[in-house]
Amino acid sequence: FFFQAEDGIRDSVASRGLGDVYKRQTIGRRQGKAVKRKKNDLLRDLIYTLALCHNVTPVLSGEDKVEYQASSPDEIALVKFTEGMNYRLIDRDQSSITLKNPLGAEERFEILIDFPFTSESKRMGIILKDVKNDRIFFLLKGAETVIAQKVDGDSASKIKEAAESLSMDGLRTLAFASRLLTRIEYEEWREKYEQACAAEENRDELKQNARLELEVNLDYIGVTGVEDKLQENVDKTVDALKQAGIKVWMLTGDKIETACCIGISSGLKSRSEKYVFVRDLKDDKLIIEDALKKVEKEQCAILVIDGNSVEKCLKHCEKLFFESSMKVVGVLVCRCSPTQKTLMVKKMKFYSGMRVAGIGDGGNDVGMIQEADVGIGIEGKEGKQASLAADFSIKKFSNVARLFLWHGRLSYKRTATLGQFVIHRGLVVSVMQMLFSLLFYFCAIPVFNSYLLLGYATFYTFLPVFCLVFDQDIDDSNALAYPCLYKTLQKGRLLSFKTALVWTAQSLYQGFIVMTLAILFFPESFVNIVIINFSALIMIELLNLYTELNRPTWFIYLCLVVSFLIYVLTIYWFKEFFDLTSFNLTFVLRIVIIAGMAWLPIHIIKYFAEKFDPSEAAKVEKQPLILPLIYLQKKKKKKKKK
Repeated sequence: FFFQAEDGIRDSVASRGLGDVYKRQTIGRRQGKAVKRKKNDLLRDLIYTLALCHNVTPVLSGEDKVEYQASSPDEIALVKFTEGMNYRLIDRDQSSITLKNPLGAEERFEILIDFPFTSESKRMGIILKDVKNDRIFFLLKGAETVIAQKVDGDSASKIKEAAESLSMDGLRTLAFASRLLTRIEYEEWREKYEQACAAEENRDELKQNARLELEVNLDYIGVTGVEDKLQENVDKTVDALKQAGIKVWMLTGDKIETACCIGISSGLKSRSEKYVFVRDLKDDKLIIEDALKKVEKEQCAILVIDGNSVEKCLKHCEKLFFESSMKVVGVLVCRCSPTQKTLMVKKMKFYSGMRVAGIGDGGNDVGMIQEADVGIGIEGKEGKQASLAADFSIKKFSNVARLFLWHGRLSYKRTATLGQFVIHRGLVVSVMQMLFSLLFYFCAIPVFNSYLLLGYATFYTFLPVFCLVFDQDIDDSNALAYPCLYKTLQKGRLLSFKTALVWTAQSLYQGFIVMTLAILFFPESFVNIVIINFSALIMIELLNLYTELNRPTWFIYLCLVVSFLIYVLTIYWFKEFFDLTSFNLTFVLRIVIIAGMAWLPIHIIKYFAEKFDPSEAAKVEKQPLILPLIYLQKKKKKKKKK
């Protein structure tokens, strides 16, 4: 819960030590009486628990400012809250914690044992000793489902009620409990714990059992709610990904109520969609199958499922679960552990057959990021563990839209065109060699020597071919404004069996035309067959590149000219490979005609095909930018208001 204490309450609470409050509770328990705690004591217990039960370390920065460092931003938020109540954390090391209360006095607490938070236990605990009052107490915090099992029935119902109330507001909840230990109780328990730590067999199990003995008869302290603020444009980014045909799954450790609120604010669920809940499933295969079959019937819906139900679905109906999940718009998995996140990504790749991108910002997302085909880490308040383990590191989640819709789209298009063009470049030479051998009585003589083939693959066509890497069919603004352009790539039309046949037919046609026309146009110059075919081949490849480019730039034109000049200089330098005696204007014009007849028909066919059946990108280029104009108008209005 959230509260605001008055200064008078702060002073009265600070005037008593932590042991004074627990002392009355201990005496009451021994006498068998129910101890009714005062409001000030409850308030004080919660503030002290928030200020002590954590792994936050204060660090002095410039100008004597204190910065808090921790593995979780939630812990920092709670410590800052206690600082606002004038309970400041001034020092923390491995042996002690020092606080400054509202009266300005320092209170030192000795750390006896610290139980760090783990994803399996879903809780952390710490045993402290108040140096001033010589009192030993145990503080515990964690998920409300875990803490509710450590307190009595009435307190458990209060924890669940408070957690549900805060979750409905989209807050991440934590429950707190405590226990006062006498010195005899602590020493007896410490002896058992040290024996468990020294055990050679089943050490972890013995340590866990010793910890469970400590976590009994706890006093309920309170429940806190921390708002997990979303970054800017998260909802627009998720909506753009959905329009691009990308299935969005959100795997979170929050409660169902919290996750549902975040699902709406993040844009995972739109107004036209609804939530379909699958939770608290029994360990029965028939019940699970029935629930999943009902999910299959829902089309415009978001599946919401908790971690325990996911575990049971994977146990009994693994294949049916993923088949049903892929038919809904999106999936929201709540109370999901890091191990479950990794397993979900692994199974999703297997059953969907699609490429999976894992996006996370915390250390608990590292396994999921590494298991995905593409890992994307966000540098956030939870540190850089995710970004260091990922393939791509970004600052904000909104950068995902540009990464996918612009860079991802261009990468696919460029790779598809470049790969097929390189295959075509080699296939043309093979066709010409085959025709040469057929026409000259299967003579085992290469039409081009090894030096020319090396130059053909490197100096003469290297720069133009890699100009395809810099080609783009639309602007980045259009790619972000029209996410549906990314969806067209999922059909695989740019790299398919059909496109392979088209490129093969082009290679066969051009290789046949060059070799045949070279013999027909130069019947008296069989000695110059090498320079005729090779010159025409270089010209054809440069012209083919021009045909494949969507937006030729001055740099690309420069690469084409430089590559052709390199070839011309090669003819002059390596005269032993080329016979220059027959070179004249007619000779050159015939080579140009051969190259034109091999290239021009294909260029004309592609030109009219694009004109009468334009691609989606060509249609978008002709349309005015709608979304960017709206954003510009909004920015102008904001400036006028200012």
